[in-house]
Amino acid sequence: MIYSKKSIQEVLPADVTGRSVAHPKRWLVALVRISHEKKTSERLSKMGIENFLPVQQEVHQWSDRRKVVERVLLPMMIFVHVDLYEQKEDFRELIDKKRYVYADGHVCLNTPSIVRQENKRGAVLTEWARGHVDVCCLKFHREYKSVIGSYGVGELHSDQAYQDSYTLICSLDLDENLSEEALDEKNAEYLETFPRRPSAALVQLIHDRCGTQKELSLRSGISEATISRMCSDDNFRYDIRQITRIVISLHMPPLLSAAFMELTGFGTAVMTRYLRYQCIIACMFMDELDDVINSNGKLLE
Repeated sequence: MIYSKKSIQEVLPADVTGRSVAHPKRWLVALVRISHEKKTSERLSKMGIENFLPVQQEVHQWSDRRKVVERVLLPMMIFVHVDLYEQKEDFRELIDKKRYVYADGHVCLNTPSIVRQENKRGAVLTEWARGHVDVCCLKFHREYKSVIGSYGVGELHSDQAYQDSYTLICSLDLDENLSEEALDEKNAEYLETFPRRPSAALVQLIHDRCGTQKELSLRSGISEATISRMCSDDNFRYDIRQITRIVISLHMPPLLSAAFMELTGFGTAVMTRYLRYQCIIACMFMDELDDVINSNGKLLE
């Protein structure tokens, strides 16, 4: 299902809301990081900002199960419903002091000669004000600006939060006050003491990064029975899809995933045959699995 301009207008509410006075709201398009549309929508909702993310439910079929997933229809875009009050701090200050009020499509001085209150309509302009809008109402003009960015070596599409995640080897939850030197020492110690058997390695990864086999099953879409065998059988034969699902679900940075994959038979030499999966493992390990699946077609199905 693809939303047309008309159908989107029907889906998006067109109400006007405000705080003691009404403010006209507009739907704006916000650009977000690819594969972060759902997370951004959830954060906006928690902040009380009305937003709309067009998604489509699809049934994905695997050999042993079916799963309903939501596919984002407009990648990197979210509709945000905001008004001038929410966008502009100086305008918000004027309204909060009640010197100006919104009436009949205008922002005007809040005096009896200009504004009167009606039971059903609220604030409306007086007859005199309607004939003297240029005197008693604020005048707005729209500006369009072209922003020209600059480029630096190693800075294109740089995301500091994602860069920092490459160091989350010993734990996903680290003390922010930990120095870089101390973190390097903890990571080095973790890798040095990392189990040398695949079953024991997975047991430790589950304990350190999600808690239980059931939780990993929910995150990865791999059955709990299969994960149980992985955790007890050193001869379990992984396939590349299972490996990729586990790495993404446990948000394993490249150094950690490489150590685990070496134990499961997917070392550096073998991964040259799976370059597309290697790119996913190296660059999307902090994303949600559903988002990775949505952006990579049938690679993980």
